[in-house]
Amino acid sequence: MMTRTLARSAIAAVGAALLMTSATVFAQSEQELYDKAKTERKVSLYTDIQVEVVQAVIEGFKKKYPGVDVDFYRGDSGQVTQRFETESAAGRHDADVVTVTDRQSKTFYAKGFTVPYKSRNAERLPAELRGKDDAWTTYGTVQLGIAWNSDLVKDADAPKTWDDFLQPKWAGKLGIQDPLQGGGAGIWVATMYGLWGEQKWSDYMKRLGAQKPRYARYLEVRDMLAGGEIQAQLVAYPAFTQPVIDKGAPIKWALIDPALFTGLTLNLSKNAPRPNAGKLFIDYVISEEGQKILADKAQVPALASALPAVYQPITKVKLVPQAHELEAQRADFFKQKMQEYFVR
Repeated sequence: MMTRTLARSAIAAVGAALLMTSATVFAQSEQELYDKAKTERKVSLYTDIQVEVVQAVIEGFKKKYPGVDVDFYRGDSGQVTQRFETESAAGRHDADVVTVTDRQSKTFYAKGFTVPYKSRNAERLPAELRGKDDAWTTYGTVQLGIAWNSDLVKDADAPKTWDDFLQPKWAGKLGIQDPLQGGGAGIWVATMYGLWGEQKWSDYMKRLGAQKPRYARYLEVRDMLAGGEIQAQLVAYPAFTQPVIDKGAPIKWALIDPALFTGLTLNLSKNAPRPNAGKLFIDYVISEEGQKILADKAQVPALASALPAVYQPITKVKLVPQAHELEAQRADFFKQKMQEYFVR
């Protein structure tokens, strides 16, 4: 009898502990968080988001949450990273929330500069867009796809797979961001190595190099495509391609399944002076309202329901994170092989 009583007590204790754990995660309602944020009065944001976009988000946030202001420092991704890391290492803590890419988020978290935050809105995001252990929150994405000049290439003749670029008809007619300069093409090279294995990868890259593609900076390649200097572009970003299409450029884009992506992320500083205001801001950016503001500003939001019609193809493919760790671990190997395969 005593054994049964002890067992029942143990089960009850476990159940209570689980309830307490659940309550800890979800106890703070939006109103409770807002009330705490109002006592902190503002959010300090370090961001790489375009000024007109971040201003629109801030305007929406302040309208929904009167009494909580937003100060922001804006720089490119490298500038934001350097400032936040330098200040964090020196024990200076001004930022509450930092926006960068998932690659930099991993570094911040590994160094102990940021802390996990499980937003109540994060459950609506696909699993691949949620940081490990909720260490960061993805608010938008940048996919790596392909593009072609629609005046020179019929849709039916456009590449449908990576192997299609190896067909003889594309020799001398392709363009790609120079992989030796890093960026999207460099990480594409490393990620495909991880997906394909060394034998297939080596064979493919050799044959692609033999097609004699044009190499340049990304925007230069895009301009070559729009001007008809090349007929197709490997590693084209829909988010950067669609705006020039909207202005009349004869370009179309597509994603090859699976599609590589970069996550655009929100990160909560470990020593945020105003953590509740920071959390409230993160919640807002990935809410339906915040995501629609991003979509209205020609961004690619993380929330599928907020995607503009033109970006709906993103929902039809599997998204694969880019292999940042592999690229870093084997940087010398990839550089050597790209110099060998992609002869200028």
